[in-house]
Amino acid sequence: MSGTDDGWLFVGPESDDYEPSQSYAPGGLCPVKLGDLIGSGTPPRYRIIFKLGFGSFSTVWLAHDSVESRNVALKIVQARSTARSQEPDVLERLRALNSTAGQEPYVIQLLDSFEHTSANGIHQVLVTELVVPLLAPYSRYSKFKPQVTRDVLRQTIEGLAYIHSHGVAHGDLYPANFGITVPEIHRFEELAFWHQATYPPLRPIIPFSPHCDPHSYPPYLCGNLDLCEFLGFRAPEIIGRPLSVRIFDFGSAYVVDGSAPPQPVTPPFYAAPEIVFPQVALKKRILHGISGAMFGP
Repeated sequence: MSGTDDGWLFVGPESDDYEPSQSYAPGGLCPVKLGDLIGSGTPPRYRIIFKLGFGSFSTVWLAHDSVESRNVALKIVQARSTARSQEPDVLERLRALNSTAGQEPYVIQLLDSFEHTSANGIHQVLVTELVVPLLAPYSRYSKFKPQVTRDVLRQTIEGLAYIHSHGVAHGDLYPANFGITVPEIHRFEELAFWHQATYPPLRPIIPFSPHCDPHSYPPYLCGNLDLCEFLGFRAPEIIGRPLSVRIFDFGSAYVVDGSAPPQPVTPPFYAAPEIVFPQVALKKRILHGISGAMFGP
């Protein structure tokens, strides 16, 4: 075990698979354990299976919906960001408009949303369909035929056009936020994910201070489940077949209404010049990000 400046003791090696432990504090991330039940009803309908990833303001979890008998993704936003997040409103807006248009939006589908209270505050929870990030199959398997690659790019551009046509700017569009739907994921039970992982990638955390609220942090940090690797072993037939793209992570999205946009968060490589060299930016700056995605670093 080794000490760190943020006041914690860690067991296990450092890794990018784990969110910063200092994020577990009042106003910060929601403490989550594997097997937790989360939901607005009684009993809660979503059982936490594995962590899928994390960002600057949230963690994302694989969960099982006991009501619909399907696997879903739960994005749990840190408490201090819950009040100002427009993500559920943006996704609801796009979903409502699509229900009347009847077209394929290529946008991640919001299934449910609610608020969850922890020792760190009130957290927004977004329940969405599961998607596999496009970067993973491209880099890990590299077996997509040119026609499939062209189709993926076409769907992504059509998805962006759909978003813009309804007065929304994504705010953080780059390859890590493109994904594909995998209907086969619903046939797998919890044990299948654990068997693939071999062992729980857990890193215990212990506070130095005896006065630290034990309810403000989880007993361990959980590593990420690689869905692409899982499906490569369990459902290899998905590689090479027609894919259905989803644009996701609307945490920085906003409705374009003439006011100044939020602070940009796009990585510099994919950012438009007017972001790197500050000016009043418009939703058209997102086109620079998708161009970078098409031609790659």
